[in-house]
Parts: sequence; C-alpha cells; structure tokens
Amino acid sequence: MKILYNIILVSIFIGIYVLSNLGDVPVRYVDNEVCEISEPDIKKISIKELLKMNSKLESNNKWNVANKYGYLGKYQIGRSALLDLGYDSVWVEEIRNSIYSVDDTVLVDDKIKIRNFYYFDLTLFPPEKQEEVILKLLAKNEKVYLKKHIRKYVGKEVGGVRITKAGILSASFLGFGYVDQYLKSDGKINPADGNGHTIKDRLKRFQNYELR
Repeated sequence: MKILYNIILVSIFIGIYVLSNLGDVPVRYVDNEVCEISEPDIKKISIKELLKMNSKLESNNKWNVANKYGYLGKYQIGRSALLDLGYDSVWVEEIRNSIYSVDDTVLVDDKIKIRNFYYFDLTLFPPEKQEEVILKLLAKNEKVYLKKHIRKYVGKEVGGVRITKAGILSASFLGFGYVDQYLKSDGKINPADGNGHTIKDRLKRFQNYELR
C-alpha cells in the first residue's frame, strides 16, 4: 500500500514539473492531451540557390527572354532597377530597343493558340552582366530599401504567411515597394506584377526557406 502511495505521489510531482516547464511553448489539444506545436522545418539555402529558384519562376532560366513590359533576362530586371543601380541610361535603352517578338503556337486547354514571345540581343546584356546586376540589386534591397522590414518582420506571420528573409528578397523581384505595401498592411494589400504574380505567392513559396 505504501509503495502504491509513493508511485502516485511521484506521478503527481512529475505532472506538476512538466506543466510548469511548458512556459511559452505553443500547445494544442489532441484527444484531451497537450501536444507541443513544432516550428515548421526551415531549409537553409545559399543566395545562389535562391537565385536559381527565382529565375525558374521569372524566366524558366532563360537568359535572352524579355516580356511585353520590357523586363529583361533570366531575372526579369526592369529599367528602373538598372537606372537606380547607376547603369548608363543610353545602354539601358539600347537593350530595350533590341527587344523583338516572335509568334508561336502553344497548347492551352486542348486548344492551339498563337502567343507572342519576347527576346532581346543577348550580346548587349550577357549572362555575366545579368549576374552582376542581380547581386547588386538584391544587396541594395536587403541593405537599403528593405533593411527595416527584414529586421521587423522575419520570423513573424503576416497575412497567414511566415516571413523569412529569403521570402522578402524573392518577393522584392516584383518590386520592393510592393513588399513594403504587403507587410505594412498586414497582408491586406497584396500587389501583383503585370503577369499576375502576387507578393503573397512569392512570400508563401519561400516561407520554409531561409538564407544561410
């Protein structure tokens, strides 16, 4: 009888200790039992991997493509970004003036449709130059335009999306001003680019990725 009493007493003390050490750990209830909610698995990626993932979204990894709005290359870099980084306006306009369209047939919903595809003179904006530009652009977004946003919002949830620095930098491809609008509005304003890609879509795609 005494042994049973001691077992019960020890069980009570263990229960009290566990509950007192839950602290601020998020919990949920499953069949009336307390279960700890684990943080989502965050995969660490390099800036090179981030760029590779983004270029797939932007251009399907093609160096010489443009779009009807004049965005250029593998990372779909715009005129305003090039000028903001200090590149010569004459050179920028020369590249943009080299854009041409090609009509081709595509299959959409089992129907053949004609679609315009846009390209530019790659000798004017070669791959190595595109890589130089995008690294400068991301660095400026991170260190200048979105520095305060990264410090304030990373690790938090905004509009139902977990915010990471990788997500913010990915979304900045659509425009750092758009990222600012989304975050400051708590996700109520969700801007999209000319092709319909939204800031929330890009943030969500990278919510489980973070830069090393």
